[in-house]
Amino acid sequence: MSNALTLSQEKMMGGGIARILPALLTLLLVVLLGAPSDAYAETVEKNVEVDGITYTFEIDTDVLTAELYGIENPAASTAVSVPGTVEVDGVTYTVTSMYFSSFGDSLPNITSLELPDTLTSIQGSFRCFSGVSEITIPSSVKVFEASFQFMDNLETLTLSEGVEEIGQSAGSMVSGCDSLTTINLPSTLKLISANACFSGATALTAINLPNGLQFGSNTLSHFSDCSSLTSVTLPAGMTQIPQGMFSDCTSLTTVTASSPITKIGSSAFSGCTVLTTIPDLGSVTQIDSYAFNKCESLVGPVDLSSVTSLGSYAFNECRALEGDVDLSGLTTIPDHAFVYTRVHVTALNPELTSIGTWAFVWADLSDVELPDSLTTIGSYACYSADLPDPLEIPDSVTSIGKGAFGSTDVKEFHIGSGITELDASVFPGDVEKVVIDNSADNVRFTGELPVGTELVYELPSLAAAGDSISEGGPSLQEAVNQAAPGAVIELEKNVELSATLVIPAGKDVTIRATDESRYLFTMDASNLRDLVKVEEGASVSLEGSGEAQLVLLCKDITGSAITSEGAVTLGAGSLVTRAYFGNSGSGIVAGRGEKASVTIAGGSISDNKIISNAAYTGSVYVDDGAHFSMSSGSISNNDASDANTLTGSAGVYLADGASGELSGGNISENKGHRGPAVFLRGEKDGEQNRVTFTQSGGTISGNTCTKVGTVDSGGTVFIEDNAEYHLVDGAICDNSMGVGNGGGVVAVDGNLQRGQAEYGTAFVMDGGVVSGNSANYGGGIYSYTNGVELNAGEISGNRAFSTGGGVYSEGNSDYYGTIRVKNALVTGNTAQQGGGLYFCATGSGVISSTDGMAVYGNTAVDGTDMDAAGDDVVFTKGANDDYLLTLDTRLLGGGAVRWVTDGGVYLSSTGLSVHPTTSDAPRYDASSPVDISAEELSSGLKNCYAIKAVVGEGSAAQAEKEAQLVITGNTAVRGGGIGSNGGVVSGTDDKTKIAVSKVWDDEGDKDGIRPSSVTVHLFNGENEIDSMTLSADNDWTGVFENLPIGGDYSVAEDVPAGYELSVSGSASEGFVLTNAHVPKDPEDPEDPEDPEEPGGPDNPGDPEEPDTPAGSEDPVIPETGDASCVGVLLASGGGIAALVVGTALRRRSA
Repeated sequence: MSNALTLSQEKMMGGGIARILPALLTLLLVVLLGAPSDAYAETVEKNVEVDGITYTFEIDTDVLTAELYGIENPAASTAVSVPGTVEVDGVTYTVTSMYFSSFGDSLPNITSLELPDTLTSIQGSFRCFSGVSEITIPSSVKVFEASFQFMDNLETLTLSEGVEEIGQSAGSMVSGCDSLTTINLPSTLKLISANACFSGATALTAINLPNGLQFGSNTLSHFSDCSSLTSVTLPAGMTQIPQGMFSDCTSLTTVTASSPITKIGSSAFSGCTVLTTIPDLGSVTQIDSYAFNKCESLVGPVDLSSVTSLGSYAFNECRALEGDVDLSGLTTIPDHAFVYTRVHVTALNPELTSIGTWAFVWADLSDVELPDSLTTIGSYACYSADLPDPLEIPDSVTSIGKGAFGSTDVKEFHIGSGITELDASVFPGDVEKVVIDNSADNVRFTGELPVGTELVYELPSLAAAGDSISEGGPSLQEAVNQAAPGAVIELEKNVELSATLVIPAGKDVTIRATDESRYLFTMDASNLRDLVKVEEGASVSLEGSGEAQLVLLCKDITGSAITSEGAVTLGAGSLVTRAYFGNSGSGIVAGRGEKASVTIAGGSISDNKIISNAAYTGSVYVDDGAHFSMSSGSISNNDASDANTLTGSAGVYLADGASGELSGGNISENKGHRGPAVFLRGEKDGEQNRVTFTQSGGTISGNTCTKVGTVDSGGTVFIEDNAEYHLVDGAICDNSMGVGNGGGVVAVDGNLQRGQAEYGTAFVMDGGVVSGNSANYGGGIYSYTNGVELNAGEISGNRAFSTGGGVYSEGNSDYYGTIRVKNALVTGNTAQQGGGLYFCATGSGVISSTDGMAVYGNTAVDGTDMDAAGDDVVFTKGANDDYLLTLDTRLLGGGAVRWVTDGGVYLSSTGLSVHPTTSDAPRYDASSPVDISAEELSSGLKNCYAIKAVVGEGSAAQAEKEAQLVITGNTAVRGGGIGSNGGVVSGTDDKTKIAVSKVWDDEGDKDGIRPSSVTVHLFNGENEIDSMTLSADNDWTGVFENLPIGGDYSVAEDVPAGYELSVSGSASEGFVLTNAHVPKDPEDPEDPEDPEEPGGPDNPGDPEEPDTPAGSEDPVIPETGDASCVGVLLASGGGIAALVVGTALRRRSA
């Protein structure tokens, strides 16, 4: 699913013509040159007569099958039973497929058609069988792909038990079947992938939908224009009502649901004028545009308490609708949401930001207050509505459209300080009092209030001040002209300019407000376009002092607050505000030329508007080699909603060789269409024209973008064409793109999209934080270029309403962008499919461990869009596509990882939408995991997969230690961490391996204690990242393969009892683990019992002298080296050694 963010309204979203042309050219070559002899199976066209009916078959002589594609019209009305087999030239062929063209000749004399159960494929059209009133599709056809359009006499259609899907090619399959009253669907029917499947069956009054039936997520209008259909029960398991499901079913009165409904698509019930009963809406979170448009009989009440997303015209002209509605879940009330209804609003969201045009015409809001978060009230939003009196408009409201409160009974309005433009038509014709919390100087009031209406401003106006810097002093221009280099000009009063203040070349001055805030302004712009002009070679600093501000009040000028070819500094206490800027090619504060610079060092640019479709513009505008820098201060609350949709920024706009840096301060709460904080646009080729920006600090936050017409919004930071943005430190956080792309950052190379020489559009992240942003695609970062490099920092807490919570890489089959991710940890992210990574039908990736990526610990959860699959990775591809995903068998840091299946996904017959197959492919079960082979991982996945990464504790710890970029806490429907329709490359191919061998020093296992195997553990630093078993079966050797280079590797062993381990070698040379046998310690003998004390012996007599034996010799005294003595000593020594030798259990050596 490509969601290419293009640079103009004409740019490609899918590359349709570019895809078709190669196919047409190939077909032309085949026609002209002929196909190779082995390109197709051997097929022969044959006419075969069976039971008097002549059929035309295409015979496949290789596989002995036949396709029926023609029948000769019988001479008279005939019932036809298509044979399951046919004999041709003595050979029997099985009829497995059937195809009839919608443009073929009519066969009106065939009044009955029976199809054989040998058919597995039916395509084309049954339109030629105009006389047939009943058709049954046999159970052998699993996916039905044909059409019955304009079969005038068809009354009954039956799909037999066994049919599982109505495929895409069966779109609008019964349109024009004006006699069709009965459709029988089997219990085996799982999916309808066709659009408008039963649309236009004008005689159909009822239909039974089998439980478990799902309608494809991108399909629509299944029962539209079924004008006789009166009631429908939705099947069990169906939780969403697709777009246009029952649109213009003008007889439909009742729709009930068997399961809680969570989403109602656009125009689902539009034009159901007699509809009175609908499913309970209590569990519905999303109601799309026109969902109940003109359901004029719908009475209500309707439970909208769970709805968080409501489309425009959702209940438009539901004139009978009344009762209480709780709108506390909505942060925006869209255009025409409740036009001409009598609903009573009981609650509004305290974070509500906008009420759209015509949103509450006739509605009752008398019991609610407008919240402080509200910023916009559209034209005629509450026309003729019931409202509180007096009505309080909070300070947060900055825009009220014409007629917003017209024809109401409110007599008194209190308008907050946020309003700077107000038209008299906002109020009813009999309004009595309007109180505005502002000065008349700050509010542009147009039109005339009714006679007698009291208009009160609560802040004083600026009186005519003159152009002097003090009473009786010189004019400000004179003071500047007379100033010495480095002089400070202090304003002791407000200064009213009647001509542009010029800072001449060579001047270097500071203009400062001293004891209290001072205003620099004009009330007559007839002789004044820009408030301040700085010439080349001049320098000016504007600043306040303490609490005193220097305010450049711009509400009455037609040009820039400051335009400069020299150096401008907005110091602490300076403020540029209230500009209404409508000039293209410049900005509210503008610097142009290589010697120009705009510096914000504590100053602020806030509450300005860019209007009149101004293009190539920004609140700050620098081009032609000029430089922008910001170290402190703010650019905030500026509005470019009325600027050109493609080239207007409410923040900083840089073009044509300009450069910028942000080291402190904040760019926040700005709004527009693209780049409301920073917009880099390099239109011209060449390094000298490259636009560059470095963020080394500061915060870019709270900015918003809105889509206008067909132009997608996108990118708080928008980088286009010959431009690059370098994020070193600081934060891009909490920005919102609505339905646009790239909540934090968008990088788009227009030449890549056009198939031309690329600009190399770049976003390089070497630090900093991208967090809390939201968008449709790429909650944090959206890339359609080959220049995005993500090397370090944190991408966290971002949200994509579709794909790529943290990051999205765009591409399609024509033009392809690839992001590069380095030393990254992707963990703790959540999606319905692919909690960590998601690759759509054209997405591809190479994930390696050397300087690469670790993906684990992510979560796939069931959602309203689809069932969960793939905690860590989902990869989808067409069977014949070349897009591949290779996954390393190791993580960043070298830890072993097992990639196991975790549910399943498949591409539907549309080839685009992706569905889970959790019933056929169960989620991961630790007790029975199914591993993906290393061979398939390394060569590239060639099928759709939903995957979980199984890693050890040490492997995860090492990945966390080595990661310099962390992608975590992001959410999306698909791809919580990273989603890709393009390419993702992480890491390099540089790998190493470590050999391990075992040596036994035990005299050939003399004592018989050698184990049958030992376990060797591999460490990187302090963390165990892998292990292997050595045994005689592998000759006591092994190799730790595919390791990232540069690791601090060592090994250890579970040392067996009776052995001592020594380790030699190194990671580069291999490790040798030697186990030396340690003799067993002898058991200590038991101490003998003490003997009893013996009695004294009798005194013996003197002994007799013994006789000397005959032949006796002197005894031999053994020498000290005698073996008998050595054996005693060794035994003794062994016993002593056994007492002092310990067991080394996991000794390791680097």
